[in-house]
Amino acid sequence: MNRESPDLHAWLKVIQATQAELRELLLFGELSPSLRLYASTIKAFLNYDVEALESCVTEAAAHTHAFQALPLLIRIRRDLRLRQIDAKSVEELTHVAATFDFLRGEALFVAAMGYESILDHARAKALYREASALFRNVGADRKAVKSALNCVVSESRLFSEKKLMADYHFLYKEAKRVGEFGTAGVCLLNISREYQKLGAFSAALKYCNRALALHQKELGTITYFLTLAHRCHLLFQLDRRHEALLDHEQCQNCEFPQVQAALQVVEKLISGEQGQVRDIPVESGLEKHLTPTWKERLLGIQSETRRPELGALENKVIELLSEKPSEKWELMDALYGTALSADTREARLKALIFRLRKKRPGLILFKDGKYLISDGVFLSDSA
Repeated sequence: MNRESPDLHAWLKVIQATQAELRELLLFGELSPSLRLYASTIKAFLNYDVEALESCVTEAAAHTHAFQALPLLIRIRRDLRLRQIDAKSVEELTHVAATFDFLRGEALFVAAMGYESILDHARAKALYREASALFRNVGADRKAVKSALNCVVSESRLFSEKKLMADYHFLYKEAKRVGEFGTAGVCLLNISREYQKLGAFSAALKYCNRALALHQKELGTITYFLTLAHRCHLLFQLDRRHEALLDHEQCQNCEFPQVQAALQVVEKLISGEQGQVRDIPVESGLEKHLTPTWKERLLGIQSETRRPELGALENKVIELLSEKPSEKWELMDALYGTALSADTREARLKALIFRLRKKRPGLILFKDGKYLISDGVFLSDSA
Protein backbone atom coordinates (compact mmCIF):
# COMPACT_ATOMS: atom_id res chain seq x y z
CA MET A 1 0.00 0.00 0.00
CA ASN A 2 1.32 3.48 -0.79
CA ARG A 3 1.69 5.78 2.18
CA GLU A 4 -1.22 8.25 2.39
CA SER A 5 -1.17 11.89 3.32
CA PRO A 6 -2.96 12.53 6.64
CA ASP A 7 -6.27 14.39 6.28
CA LEU A 8 -7.07 16.20 9.53
CA HIS A 9 -10.66 17.06 8.59
CA ALA A 10 -11.53 13.47 7.67
CA TRP A 11 -9.71 12.13 10.74
CA LEU A 12 -11.72 14.38 13.05
CA LYS A 13 -14.98 13.30 11.41
CA VAL A 14 -14.13 9.65 12.01
CA ILE A 15 -13.04 9.89 15.64
CA GLN A 16 -16.10 11.99 16.61
CA ALA A 17 -18.71 9.99 14.71
CA THR A 18 -21.66 8.23 16.31
CA GLN A 19 -22.56 4.71 15.24
CA ALA A 20 -25.08 6.05 12.73
CA GLU A 21 -22.53 8.54 11.38
CA LEU A 22 -19.91 5.79 11.08
CA ARG A 23 -22.30 3.65 9.06
CA GLU A 24 -22.88 6.58 6.71
CA LEU A 25 -19.16 7.36 6.42
CA LEU A 26 -18.32 3.74 5.63
CA LEU A 27 -21.06 3.53 3.00
CA PHE A 28 -20.72 6.91 1.31
CA GLY A 29 -17.66 8.72 2.69
CA GLU A 30 -14.52 9.30 0.68
CA LEU A 31 -12.06 7.85 3.17
CA SER A 32 -8.47 6.78 2.70
CA PRO A 33 -7.77 3.08 3.35
CA SER A 34 -6.30 3.84 6.79
CA LEU A 35 -9.22 6.04 7.83
CA ARG A 36 -11.72 3.50 6.53
CA LEU A 37 -9.99 0.85 8.62
CA TYR A 38 -10.09 2.99 11.75
CA ALA A 39 -13.72 3.92 11.14
CA SER A 40 -14.49 0.19 10.92
CA THR A 41 -12.53 -0.33 14.14
CA ILE A 42 -14.49 2.30 16.09
CA LYS A 43 -17.77 0.94 14.72
CA ALA A 44 -16.86 -2.58 15.83
CA PHE A 45 -15.65 -1.24 19.19
CA LEU A 46 -18.94 0.57 19.85
CA ASN A 47 -20.86 -2.55 18.84
CA TYR A 48 -18.71 -4.81 21.06
CA ASP A 49 -18.01 -6.88 17.94
CA VAL A 50 -14.79 -8.71 18.87
CA GLU A 51 -14.71 -10.75 15.66
CA ALA A 52 -14.76 -7.59 13.55
CA LEU A 53 -12.08 -6.05 15.77
CA GLU A 54 -9.87 -9.11 15.22
CA SER A 55 -10.23 -8.61 11.46
CA CYS A 56 -9.23 -4.97 11.83
CA VAL A 57 -6.13 -5.94 13.83
CA THR A 58 -5.12 -8.42 11.13
CA GLU A 59 -5.64 -5.89 8.34
CA ALA A 60 -3.73 -3.17 10.21
CA ALA A 61 -0.71 -5.43 10.66
CA ALA A 62 -0.60 -6.26 6.95
CA HIS A 63 -0.12 -2.73 5.60
CA THR A 64 1.83 0.49 6.05
CA HIS A 65 -0.25 3.44 7.22
CA ALA A 66 -0.04 7.21 7.17
CA PHE A 67 -0.92 7.05 10.86
CA GLN A 68 2.07 5.22 12.32
CA ALA A 69 0.32 4.42 15.60
CA LEU A 70 -2.78 3.02 13.90
CA PRO A 71 -2.00 -0.71 14.37
CA LEU A 72 -1.33 -0.15 18.07
CA LEU A 73 -4.51 1.93 18.47
CA ILE A 74 -6.57 -0.80 16.84
CA ARG A 75 -4.94 -3.56 18.88
CA ILE A 76 -5.61 -1.78 22.17
CA ARG A 77 -9.23 -1.15 21.23
CA ARG A 78 -9.52 -4.89 20.52
CA ASP A 79 -7.85 -5.75 23.83
CA LEU A 80 -10.22 -3.42 25.70
CA ARG A 81 -13.18 -5.43 24.45
CA LEU A 82 -11.41 -8.70 25.25
CA ARG A 83 -10.67 -7.31 28.74
CA GLN A 84 -7.04 -8.29 28.22
CA ILE A 85 -5.26 -4.97 28.53
CA ASP A 86 -1.48 -5.02 28.67
CA ALA A 87 -0.16 -2.07 30.69
CA LYS A 88 3.07 -2.12 28.67
CA SER A 89 1.17 -1.60 25.39
CA VAL A 90 -0.83 1.26 26.90
CA GLU A 91 2.35 2.95 28.08
CA GLU A 92 3.85 2.44 24.61
CA LEU A 93 0.85 4.22 23.11
CA THR A 94 1.42 7.26 25.35
CA HIS A 95 5.04 7.42 24.15
CA VAL A 96 3.97 7.14 20.51
CA ALA A 97 1.46 9.92 21.07
CA ALA A 98 4.23 12.20 22.33
CA THR A 99 6.03 11.99 18.99
CA PHE A 100 3.08 11.99 16.60
CA ASP A 101 1.02 15.17 16.90
CA PHE A 102 -1.57 14.30 14.25
CA LEU A 103 -3.41 11.74 16.37
CA ARG A 104 -2.03 12.63 19.79
CA GLY A 105 -5.44 13.37 21.27
CA GLU A 106 -6.93 10.09 20.07
CA ALA A 107 -3.89 8.10 21.21
CA LEU A 108 -4.11 9.60 24.70
CA PHE A 109 -7.88 9.01 24.78
CA VAL A 110 -7.45 5.31 23.96
CA ALA A 111 -4.53 5.03 26.40
CA ALA A 112 -6.74 6.57 29.10
CA MET A 113 -9.37 3.92 28.42
CA GLY A 114 -6.62 1.35 28.87
CA TYR A 115 -5.56 2.74 32.25
CA GLU A 116 -9.21 2.94 33.26
CA SER A 117 -9.57 -0.75 32.39
CA ILE A 118 -6.71 -1.70 34.74
CA LEU A 119 -8.15 0.59 37.44
CA ASP A 120 -5.38 3.20 37.30
CA HIS A 121 -7.91 6.01 37.52
CA ALA A 122 -5.38 8.70 38.42
CA ARG A 123 -3.42 8.08 35.21
CA ALA A 124 -6.65 7.80 33.21
CA LYS A 125 -7.88 11.13 34.60
CA ALA A 126 -4.65 12.91 33.65
CA LEU A 127 -4.68 11.54 30.09
CA TYR A 128 -8.38 12.30 29.54
CA ARG A 129 -7.76 15.88 30.65
CA GLU A 130 -4.77 16.25 28.30
CA ALA A 131 -6.69 14.65 25.43
CA SER A 132 -9.62 17.01 25.96
CA ALA A 133 -7.36 20.05 25.63
CA LEU A 134 -5.72 18.63 22.50
CA PHE A 135 -9.10 17.93 20.90
CA ARG A 136 -10.24 21.48 21.61
CA ASN A 137 -7.07 22.87 20.03
CA VAL A 138 -7.79 21.12 16.71
CA GLY A 139 -11.53 21.90 16.68
CA ALA A 140 -12.74 18.46 17.76
CA ASP A 141 -15.22 19.92 20.24
CA ARG A 142 -17.41 16.82 20.43
CA LYS A 143 -14.52 14.54 21.33
CA ALA A 144 -13.19 17.20 23.74
CA VAL A 145 -16.37 17.20 25.81
CA LYS A 146 -16.47 13.39 25.79
CA SER A 147 -12.90 13.35 27.12
CA ALA A 148 -13.78 15.93 29.76
CA LEU A 149 -16.71 13.77 30.91
CA ASN A 150 -14.45 10.72 31.17
CA CYS A 151 -12.02 12.83 33.20
CA VAL A 152 -14.80 13.70 35.68
CA VAL A 153 -15.90 10.06 35.84
CA SER A 154 -12.31 9.07 36.66
CA GLU A 155 -12.36 11.63 39.46
CA SER A 156 -15.54 10.02 40.79
CA ARG A 157 -13.83 6.62 40.76
CA LEU A 158 -10.95 8.03 42.79
CA PHE A 159 -13.22 9.83 45.27
CA SER A 160 -16.51 7.95 45.47
CA GLU A 161 -17.90 10.37 48.07
CA LYS A 162 -17.92 13.18 45.49
CA LYS A 163 -21.21 13.74 43.68
CA LEU A 164 -19.82 16.11 41.00
CA MET A 165 -23.32 17.06 39.86
CA ALA A 166 -22.29 20.63 39.05
CA ASP A 167 -19.66 19.24 36.68
CA TYR A 168 -22.17 16.92 35.04
CA HIS A 169 -24.62 19.81 34.59
CA PHE A 170 -21.90 21.95 33.03
CA LEU A 171 -20.76 19.20 30.66
CA TYR A 172 -24.36 18.41 29.71
CA LYS A 173 -24.79 21.99 28.51
CA GLU A 174 -21.44 21.88 26.69
CA ALA A 175 -22.31 18.58 25.02
CA LYS A 176 -25.66 19.93 23.84
CA ARG A 177 -23.97 23.08 22.56
CA VAL A 178 -21.55 21.16 20.33
CA GLY A 179 -24.10 18.54 19.23
CA GLU A 180 -22.64 15.64 21.21
CA PHE A 181 -26.02 14.25 22.26
CA GLY A 182 -24.82 10.82 23.37
CA THR A 183 -22.42 12.43 25.85
CA ALA A 184 -25.18 14.79 26.99
CA GLY A 185 -27.32 11.73 27.70
CA VAL A 186 -24.53 10.11 29.73
CA CYS A 187 -24.21 13.32 31.79
CA LEU A 188 -27.91 13.15 32.61
CA LEU A 189 -27.59 9.45 33.44
CA ASN A 190 -24.76 10.21 35.88
CA ILE A 191 -26.82 12.97 37.49
CA SER A 192 -29.70 10.51 37.80
CA ARG A 193 -27.45 7.97 39.50
CA GLU A 194 -26.26 10.56 42.02
CA TYR A 195 -29.88 11.44 42.85
CA GLN A 196 -30.64 7.74 43.21
CA LYS A 197 -27.79 7.28 45.70
CA LEU A 198 -29.23 10.18 47.71
CA GLY A 199 -32.64 8.49 47.72
CA ALA A 200 -34.16 11.26 45.59
CA PHE A 201 -35.83 8.73 43.30
CA SER A 202 -38.32 11.10 41.65
CA ALA A 203 -35.57 13.51 40.61
CA ALA A 204 -33.48 10.55 39.48
CA LEU A 205 -36.30 9.28 37.28
CA LYS A 206 -36.79 12.71 35.73
CA TYR A 207 -33.15 12.89 34.65
CA CYS A 208 -33.12 9.27 33.51
CA ASN A 209 -36.11 9.92 31.23
CA ARG A 210 -34.32 12.93 29.77
CA ALA A 211 -31.25 10.78 29.15
CA LEU A 212 -33.35 8.15 27.38
CA ALA A 213 -34.90 10.82 25.18
CA LEU A 214 -31.41 11.81 23.98
CA HIS A 215 -30.39 8.17 23.51
CA GLN A 216 -33.40 7.65 21.22
CA LYS A 217 -31.11 9.01 18.50
CA GLU A 218 -29.01 5.84 18.90
CA LEU A 219 -31.55 3.12 19.67
CA GLY A 220 -30.06 -0.29 20.27
CA THR A 221 -26.70 0.90 21.61
CA ILE A 222 -25.29 -0.38 24.88
CA THR A 223 -25.64 3.10 26.41
CA TYR A 224 -29.35 3.12 25.60
CA PHE A 225 -29.91 -0.28 27.21
CA LEU A 226 -27.84 0.48 30.31
CA THR A 227 -29.87 3.66 30.79
CA LEU A 228 -33.03 1.59 30.42
CA ALA A 229 -31.73 -0.89 33.04
CA HIS A 230 -31.08 2.05 35.36
CA ARG A 231 -34.66 3.25 34.88
CA CYS A 232 -35.89 -0.28 35.57
CA HIS A 233 -34.08 -0.16 38.93
CA LEU A 234 -35.53 3.27 39.73
CA LEU A 235 -39.08 2.21 38.87
CA PHE A 236 -38.81 -0.78 41.20
CA GLN A 237 -37.59 1.55 43.94
CA LEU A 238 -40.61 3.81 43.29
CA ASP A 239 -42.93 0.74 43.52
CA ARG A 240 -43.94 1.20 39.87
CA ARG A 241 -43.52 -2.49 39.22
CA HIS A 242 -45.53 -2.79 36.00
CA GLU A 243 -43.47 -0.09 34.26
CA ALA A 244 -40.26 -1.59 35.64
CA LEU A 245 -41.12 -4.99 34.21
CA LEU A 246 -41.68 -3.46 30.76
CA ASP A 247 -38.16 -1.99 30.84
CA HIS A 248 -36.83 -5.29 32.18
CA GLU A 249 -38.40 -7.20 29.30
CA GLN A 250 -36.99 -4.79 26.72
CA CYS A 251 -33.49 -5.11 28.20
CA GLN A 252 -33.72 -8.90 28.22
CA ASN A 253 -34.05 -8.85 24.45
CA CYS A 254 -30.67 -7.18 23.89
CA GLU A 255 -27.45 -9.14 23.42
CA PHE A 256 -25.00 -7.03 25.42
CA PRO A 257 -23.65 -9.09 28.36
CA GLN A 258 -23.12 -5.86 30.34
CA VAL A 259 -26.86 -5.23 30.22
CA GLN A 260 -27.74 -8.81 31.15
CA ALA A 261 -25.36 -8.58 34.11
CA ALA A 262 -27.01 -5.31 35.19
CA LEU A 263 -30.42 -6.98 35.09
CA GLN A 264 -29.11 -9.72 37.37
CA VAL A 265 -28.08 -7.02 39.84
CA VAL A 266 -31.51 -5.39 39.65
CA GLU A 267 -33.13 -8.73 40.42
CA LYS A 268 -30.73 -9.23 43.34
CA LEU A 269 -31.42 -5.74 44.69
CA ILE A 270 -35.18 -6.13 44.41
CA SER A 271 -35.16 -9.54 46.11
CA GLY A 272 -33.30 -7.93 49.02
CA GLU A 273 -35.78 -5.06 49.26
CA GLN A 274 -38.60 -7.59 49.39
CA GLY A 275 -36.98 -9.40 52.31
CA GLN A 276 -35.90 -12.43 50.31
CA VAL A 277 -32.46 -14.02 50.17
CA ARG A 278 -29.87 -11.39 49.21
CA ASP A 279 -26.99 -13.67 48.27
CA ILE A 280 -28.39 -15.11 45.03
CA PRO A 281 -25.36 -15.21 42.72
CA VAL A 282 -25.06 -13.13 39.60
CA GLU A 283 -25.28 -15.61 36.75
CA SER A 284 -21.96 -17.35 36.14
CA GLY A 285 -19.69 -15.42 33.82
CA LEU A 286 -21.78 -12.24 33.86
CA GLU A 287 -20.25 -10.53 36.88
CA LYS A 288 -17.06 -9.78 34.96
CA HIS A 289 -19.16 -7.76 32.51
CA LEU A 290 -20.56 -5.37 35.12
CA THR A 291 -19.80 -1.71 34.47
CA PRO A 292 -18.43 0.25 37.46
CA THR A 293 -21.78 1.72 38.51
CA TRP A 294 -23.38 -1.73 38.54
CA LYS A 295 -20.42 -3.21 40.43
CA GLU A 296 -20.98 -0.44 42.97
CA ARG A 297 -24.64 -1.43 43.32
CA LEU A 298 -23.75 -5.11 43.66
CA LEU A 299 -21.06 -4.49 46.29
CA GLY A 300 -23.35 -2.20 48.25
CA ILE A 301 -26.14 -4.72 48.65
CA GLN A 302 -24.83 -6.37 51.81
CA SER A 303 -23.78 -3.17 53.56
CA GLU A 304 -26.52 -0.74 52.60
CA THR A 305 -29.22 0.25 55.08
CA ARG A 306 -32.55 1.49 53.85
CA ARG A 307 -32.64 5.24 54.41
CA PRO A 308 -35.83 7.26 54.89
CA GLU A 309 -37.44 8.05 51.54
CA LEU A 310 -37.53 11.65 50.37
CA GLY A 311 -40.76 13.46 49.63
CA ALA A 312 -41.56 15.48 46.52
CA LEU A 313 -40.38 18.82 47.94
CA GLU A 314 -37.24 17.21 49.37
CA ASN A 315 -36.48 15.81 45.90
CA LYS A 316 -37.12 19.25 44.44
CA VAL A 317 -34.82 21.17 46.79
CA ILE A 318 -31.95 18.73 46.12
CA GLU A 319 -32.53 19.14 42.39
CA LEU A 320 -32.49 22.94 42.66
CA LEU A 321 -29.34 23.05 44.77
CA SER A 322 -27.49 20.55 42.61
CA GLU A 323 -27.74 23.03 39.73
CA LYS A 324 -26.50 26.02 41.74
CA PRO A 325 -26.30 27.40 45.28
CA SER A 326 -29.41 29.43 46.09
CA GLU A 327 -30.55 32.09 48.53
CA LYS A 328 -33.57 31.29 50.66
CA TRP A 329 -35.76 33.64 48.61
CA GLU A 330 -34.94 31.78 45.41
CA LEU A 331 -35.86 28.46 47.02
CA MET A 332 -39.04 29.89 48.53
CA ASP A 333 -40.23 31.15 45.14
CA ALA A 334 -39.29 27.94 43.32
CA LEU A 335 -40.88 25.64 45.91
CA TYR A 336 -43.95 27.58 47.08
CA GLY A 337 -44.62 30.29 44.52
CA THR A 338 -45.47 33.81 45.66
CA ALA A 339 -49.10 33.54 46.74
CA LEU A 340 -48.33 32.82 50.40
CA SER A 341 -46.81 35.40 52.71
CA ALA A 342 -43.04 35.61 52.98
CA ASP A 343 -43.15 34.57 56.64
CA THR A 344 -45.21 31.46 55.85
CA ARG A 345 -42.97 30.44 52.99
CA GLU A 346 -39.81 31.01 55.03
CA ALA A 347 -41.17 28.90 57.90
CA ARG A 348 -42.03 26.09 55.49
CA LEU A 349 -38.59 26.23 53.90
CA LYS A 350 -36.88 26.05 57.30
CA ALA A 351 -38.99 23.03 58.22
CA LEU A 352 -38.20 21.39 54.87
CA ILE A 353 -34.46 21.94 55.24
CA PHE A 354 -34.63 20.61 58.82
CA ARG A 355 -36.37 17.40 57.66
CA LEU A 356 -33.94 16.95 54.78
CA ARG A 357 -30.90 17.42 57.00
CA LYS A 358 -32.31 14.87 59.43
CA LYS A 359 -32.82 12.33 56.63
CA ARG A 360 -29.53 13.11 54.86
CA PRO A 361 -27.06 14.49 57.44
CA GLY A 362 -24.30 16.64 55.99
CA LEU A 363 -25.92 17.02 52.57
CA ILE A 364 -27.20 20.61 52.77
CA LEU A 365 -24.84 23.41 53.76
CA PHE A 366 -25.40 27.14 54.30
CA LYS A 367 -22.51 29.37 53.27
CA ASP A 368 -22.22 33.06 52.36
CA GLY A 369 -25.99 33.50 52.53
CA LYS A 370 -26.78 30.57 50.23
CA TYR A 371 -27.88 26.97 50.61
CA LEU A 372 -25.77 24.47 48.67
CA ILE A 373 -25.06 20.77 48.24
CA SER A 374 -21.95 19.60 50.10
CA ASP A 375 -20.01 18.89 46.93
CA GLY A 376 -17.03 20.43 45.20
CA VAL A 377 -16.75 21.42 41.55
CA PHE A 378 -13.93 19.29 40.18
CA LEU A 379 -13.43 20.92 36.77
CA SER A 380 -13.02 24.46 38.10
CA ASP A 381 -11.16 23.35 41.22
CA SER A 382 -8.54 21.55 39.17
CA ALA A 383 -8.39 23.71 36.06
